[in-house]
Amino acid sequence: MNSPKECNDNDDDGEKFQWHRSCIDDYNLLDLIGQGSFGRVFRSYCTVNGQECAVKCISKQNPQTNLQKIRTEVYIHIRLNHPNILQLFTVLEDSKAVYLIMEICNGGSLAQLIAKQKSQNSIRPILPYKLIGSLLLQICDALDYLHRNSIVHRDLNLNNILLQRPYCSKSSTTTKIKLADFGLAIDQRLMSKHRSPSTTTINHQPNDDNDDLFGSTICGTPGFISPEIWNQIPKSVSSKSDIFSLGSIVYACITGQTPKNDIILDNSFPPMAADLITKLLNHNPEKRLEINQIKQHIFVIGHIDSRRLNPIEKTTNTLRMSIDSKQNVRMYFRNDNLTIDVYQNGSLINIHHNHEEKYNFYDLPEKYWKHYQLIIKFINLVRSKTRKIIIYCGDWFKQQPNNGKPTKKFINKCTLMNDGHFEINVYDRILDENQCYRLDEITANNNNNNNDNDQFDFKPHLDKLFKLYSIIYQLEQTLEIQSETIGIDLFPITIGCDSMKSMNESNTNTTANNGTRLTENNSFLTSKILRSIPINGIGHAIQFTNGSIKVNFDDGSDLCMDRDNRIYYLHDGILDRFHKNDKLPDFIVDKLAQIPQVIERLKIS
Repeated sequence: MNSPKECNDNDDDGEKFQWHRSCIDDYNLLDLIGQGSFGRVFRSYCTVNGQECAVKCISKQNPQTNLQKIRTEVYIHIRLNHPNILQLFTVLEDSKAVYLIMEICNGGSLAQLIAKQKSQNSIRPILPYKLIGSLLLQICDALDYLHRNSIVHRDLNLNNILLQRPYCSKSSTTTKIKLADFGLAIDQRLMSKHRSPSTTTINHQPNDDNDDLFGSTICGTPGFISPEIWNQIPKSVSSKSDIFSLGSIVYACITGQTPKNDIILDNSFPPMAADLITKLLNHNPEKRLEINQIKQHIFVIGHIDSRRLNPIEKTTNTLRMSIDSKQNVRMYFRNDNLTIDVYQNGSLINIHHNHEEKYNFYDLPEKYWKHYQLIIKFINLVRSKTRKIIIYCGDWFKQQPNNGKPTKKFINKCTLMNDGHFEINVYDRILDENQCYRLDEITANNNNNNNDNDQFDFKPHLDKLFKLYSIIYQLEQTLEIQSETIGIDLFPITIGCDSMKSMNESNTNTTANNGTRLTENNSFLTSKILRSIPINGIGHAIQFTNGSIKVNFDDGSDLCMDRDNRIYYLHDGILDRFHKNDKLPDFIVDKLAQIPQVIERLKIS
């Protein structure tokens, strides 16, 4: 998780945040896209780099303008870096105004989307439940990032949730959002410093400004303000205040109205939505849901997506799970003698117990939620193993930039999985086997030092991998839209030629030194490292769980023996393979003479 930069406690406020001295003439202000009490927002573009952006203009001549509060807003906002938070690029200032240069969202606000949908449809829900669940998940991700960094937004409402692109119900079931406007946000770490009499970092005005620093003033948007803020309970404002606002957002997405006083959830609310709203709008902050509980709530998780999943059947001691050729899902719970059938990607549910019951997903009774969550886990597991886009990389990753020679290991294909993860396949030319890594895990471990000589080094390839991922992601989005437009599912797809398959087919027609054909399957399958040790005077030895032994010799060559005594030898980018009955070259015999010593060292390690 990216976190805000730390502050220097020894700096005063003027030194802590430096206004960027630059000319607003570098930006062409086009049409007005937003307006509030303290400023106006224009769609703009930068004449220096040609990038589109949004510019928030805050007049210094407005008597309501408080430059100290603007500094506080910028101090918080400019440090944030999250895909669901509107990015503040820089701040400009002249004698007339302060200008916040921000990321632009062309889809309007959530308030505008609800108003548009409400005018077209007065029947609840105003927004589709699936869309609401997707929006909630993104808002939760943004709030989780803020709260982990001790920041409380305090003004979470429909106008401050922006859509990156216009939403079209005919071509998409979701849309990407950005959380905006940090004018009322507070940094609780800064609050704790101010509570200490020995620490002063910002020269605030007395009374209202100081109260607002500690979150003790009434602020926010009516209908979204938590009870503790309304009642001005001292030192009570926390991340739980944002959770209350989130409950109001869910209510508004369903009804098209802002909740007032104690709301009554009638039968028009499905059980899942009523349960979630009730737990979010609890007047006791301590009883409101945590972020991780919201993300795991059955309403937010939503109904299953079994599209593109191949038929499968699994059985455990307590469960029998299956997906048929039409992507219908069945799960039998032995202990409860209960069977649940799920049709139309989770929209329809049949339950067989003592009698048959039929439900739409969002009307599913609470007593079956835990059963259904097990079905969701099963589907997500299958989705994580199902390929969506496969791209063979050819020679793009195969050559070393320093000497141009082929590497022992190289990236030969990448795969976008159905659950959104991006997998990188590394081929080992010695073992003739593949290992899969996830891009997010590679990034997380990028700064970790690994001394294992057999570990693949991704650092030289990260820029290419991110570029490839960006291309594949854009392709996926385009094909998803085209699939819905023409009514034909275009996934899964494969791009490029499988060079390893071609090489293996070529190898079946290749003879060894004595003319023997290598037609056997020489795959080491998915073996894992059992032991890995350095040996003085020889090199580095590795023993695998399938019995194979590999030696990285000090002269740069590699020799591997599998349990069938087949030998693989790599030197200067050339791979030689020998069958156990082949006559071996002298240099291979010399290498093999050191194997007994290697085996002995591995045994005692």
